[in-house]
Amino acid sequence: MSFEAEKISYSYRDREVLSDISLSIQPGELMVLVGSNGAGKTTLLRTLAGQLRPRFGDVSICDQSITRLSSKEISKQLSLMPQHEEKSHALEIYDVVALGRTPHVGWWMPLNPTDESIIKASIEAVGLWEMRHRTVDTLSGGEWRRMILARSLAQKATVLLLDEPTSGLDIRFQFECLEHVRYLVKQNHLMAIITLHDLNQAALFADRIAIMANRIILAVGTPSEVLIPSIIQEAFGIETTVLQHPQHPAPVIVPVRPQQRLVPDPPRILEQ
Repeated sequence: MSFEAEKISYSYRDREVLSDISLSIQPGELMVLVGSNGAGKTTLLRTLAGQLRPRFGDVSICDQSITRLSSKEISKQLSLMPQHEEKSHALEIYDVVALGRTPHVGWWMPLNPTDESIIKASIEAVGLWEMRHRTVDTLSGGEWRRMILARSLAQKATVLLLDEPTSGLDIRFQFECLEHVRYLVKQNHLMAIITLHDLNQAALFADRIAIMANRIILAVGTPSEVLIPSIIQEAFGIETTVLQHPQHPAPVIVPVRPQQRLVPDPPRILEQ
């Protein structure tokens, strides 16, 4: 069982955004997708989710092309968490997570005891059960993202695609969110691809990292294999030093500050 993209290309009108991209992940694996702004990370996730149809290539779940699956069938196996989502302030946490059961029960069918058990387990998995009756407008950024993650779990999807799940969160909530994702992937043998901007967070939490640059996948491998100065320079155009993390088997990326340009002294103000 695997999730694969094979030689996919995608264009917006005449502008090619993805070119001949191939990726594959296995159950229990967390892959982090990194790249500079505009590298095509979000477009790739949307293509993997079946929201965008590639010009060439194919995406498959368990050797079955998603082009042969209905949107409902795709939703049963795959969940996309976007960067931004309209928030319905009237809904409670429980109601939002319950929406994850829609692919299985439909919009108007009542939830049965099995559905309710799945919803409860999903909310408990992200540590929000005691808060299940709170409305969306009362949640912090970290709580809101955990709720959306619980909704994905309630779908019983085997593939999680998370676009910038830590965007807008402070450092504590960033690490809590990524810790939750990694734990759930390992605990439930899920397959996850997430996009991040922070290379050091990617190094700490990823099993493998895929680096995008110029519409292609520049490198794929373990953090130690791909987070090296030459690849980072090619992908991001910045000089770095790579160190070893003092407590974890992961590299630490240290940007080298560019040499400052000399500027003329500012004019002096004549003393009165």
